[in-house]
Amino acid sequence: MKARYSESLLQWVWENLEFDLSNLRTSGGSSVQILEPGRRNSGAGPDFLNACVIIDGLEFHGAVEIHNREKEWLEHGHQEDPEFNKVILHVVLDGSGGAATTSDGYRPPLLKLSSLLDKPLYKLLKEKEIETLPCADNITQINQRAFEVQVERAHREYFNYKVDELMSGYDPGLIPSEAWMKTFLLQLYSALGIPSNRNSMKRLLMDLSEIISAKAGKEEFINEVMELAFSKPTVDKYNWSFSGMRPGSQPKNRVRQAAALHYQIIDTGFSTFLKSGVNSWGMLTGALSDSELPGSSRMEIIHKTVFLPSIYLIGDLFHARHLCSKAYNIWEKSVTNLPKEVRQPFEKSGFELGKGLNKMGLAHQYKRFCKERNCHKCEVFKSVINS
Repeated sequence: MKARYSESLLQWVWENLEFDLSNLRTSGGSSVQILEPGRRNSGAGPDFLNACVIIDGLEFHGAVEIHNREKEWLEHGHQEDPEFNKVILHVVLDGSGGAATTSDGYRPPLLKLSSLLDKPLYKLLKEKEIETLPCADNITQINQRAFEVQVERAHREYFNYKVDELMSGYDPGLIPSEAWMKTFLLQLYSALGIPSNRNSMKRLLMDLSEIISAKAGKEEFINEVMELAFSKPTVDKYNWSFSGMRPGSQPKNRVRQAAALHYQIIDTGFSTFLKSGVNSWGMLTGALSDSELPGSSRMEIIHKTVFLPSIYLIGDLFHARHLCSKAYNIWEKSVTNLPKEVRQPFEKSGFELGKGLNKMGLAHQYKRFCKERNCHKCEVFKSVINS
């Protein structure tokens, strides 16, 4: 399986002028001087706006479009989009046919960066295989230290990411305690739907508001949730995935566990979470039997990626900073037993994973930096290209 970098990495190279600027020439032999690379465009249209370049002594003001390969201009349909008529320079890593033409017939000059990059940076940009990491051939003691710094950074970022995820489900139309409870439950159901049923579990939770009853007993509540999730005709609505997972992760098991935790969270009550903070985890789980709870690894995920960020959010919403501090301190110091699919790419690449690096942040690093090829946001990348 091949993995290509997103254009954002090459955009970073252009924005920061991370290439040899002496004797720049277009593919047609014209001299190029970059006065202003432009500002990154976050909307539709070319990648950079308000750029200024001198080509063969003439000053041009306009846009710059970035691609990995020359032919992507045509593949993306830019030749039919008037927004790209303002492009004054087409910048690519490699040229591979399909010259750029705007909808008004202009052919922007082409600048190829492949021969202008330092060897370590070019090697990273050309990396395609995903069995190991892009920086695999550059691992040194310096990179190991940079890697440790990066994992700590990713660990902090992941916590913020989970808090932001909670906020995305926060309904400001509800009173704060109800809005917090709803988004807490939404992330709980989502975590129990990993890997294939997250959206199905979320849809189920959104449908449960009609059957929540303070008077219903636990077994009655669980049975009502199971009935909604798996009886016809509602079962087709959730599109459950039953294939390729362990028995413990089958939807019926996960829904039953979610319902048991759901009932106990409601029964525990918002005021207990606000008053007891991180200590309410023991009260919540202690009220349920082992047979009603997910296994230890899934409970660890729920504790760290759902419960702790939820307690942090309570502290933030209700100006109880001690709750924020306690929740984050537990997260910061926590280590975990990461699955081999997270550890293996780093180990194969030559990084040393001591106990202190077995953190949730390593999973965040793999998924949102390495796997998505966001190398330009990584301390290891900066270490490699500066070595």
